[in-house]
Amino acid sequence: MVKFDFKRDLLHAKNVILKNDEQACIYKKYCRIPIKGTENVKELFKKMFDFNTILIVTGSGDQILEAILLGASRVQAFDINKLAKYGCVLKIASIKALEYDEFVDFYSSQFYNSYYKKIRKFLTGHYLRFWDILFQSFSPFQIFFSLFDSVNHDGEIIDNNFSIYSRNEYELIKKRIPHVSIHFTDLDLMHIKQEVNDSFDFIYLSNIYQYLSSTPKNFSEFIKQNLWCLLRNNGELIFNYYYGAAGELRKNFFPASAYSYMSSVKNECDAFNHYFDVQKYEVLPSGYGQSYFTKDLVLSLKK
Repeated sequence: MVKFDFKRDLLHAKNVILKNDEQACIYKKYCRIPIKGTENVKELFKKMFDFNTILIVTGSGDQILEAILLGASRVQAFDINKLAKYGCVLKIASIKALEYDEFVDFYSSQFYNSYYKKIRKFLTGHYLRFWDILFQSFSPFQIFFSLFDSVNHDGEIIDNNFSIYSRNEYELIKKRIPHVSIHFTDLDLMHIKQEVNDSFDFIYLSNIYQYLSSTPKNFSEFIKQNLWCLLRNNGELIFNYYYGAAGELRKNFFPASAYSYMSSVKNECDAFNHYFDVQKYEVLPSGYGQSYFTKDLVLSLKK
């Protein structure tokens, strides 16, 4: 359950906008909100079995929406960034309020006030106050490019990695959202057992592991002690997502650093195999890896 400190959240959101720091999209309590997801979950999630309840990182909200499309009806979302939930709720309200072309326009260039007037009708409570105050205090351009990490995407919002950016799937997600229960929790993954007391069919950690000061041994112990008990029998836990780490590299196109990276990933995967029976998935590259000649690699555990 979210413990709102509305005034503090709003103050930090204003500070993020005023600082306008392109490097502020790092994982801490108050930082830029992801404008969109970066994994290829459209392909990945289809490899999972049917799931109803999920524990998932909040992020941009795109991962949550993909899960909803595939049948999730109860979502527990968590994020260390206390501003992420506001961004996710804004996106969900946008889907409820806008037609597909309007949604794409809203998330492609700047948050036009004409669209926000429609969207705010689907916001309530602290979320409505939060966004009303920001839209009254700053221009749509400032909010889009300073509070969100949209500059990292060069204005490109349409791709194949998330169903929400496809017209037909957008309409399906719009229909399913009213029937889904979504709860947000502000927390560091390493403290998740203290806040989450439920069980789930599917747990998705994205690539959080890569931002932790941990080792395969220590993270494996953490999973055993804190996450395994949250996973239902026959459930699945995605515990790491590597960008551009699978497949063959073409020496004509790649620097030595690319080979070094893939070798490092292989060693890390081998280390995890000492502690778990790790399932590996390869999916088409999201575009955030070493190259389009490689694939993304995902590590999973099944209970």
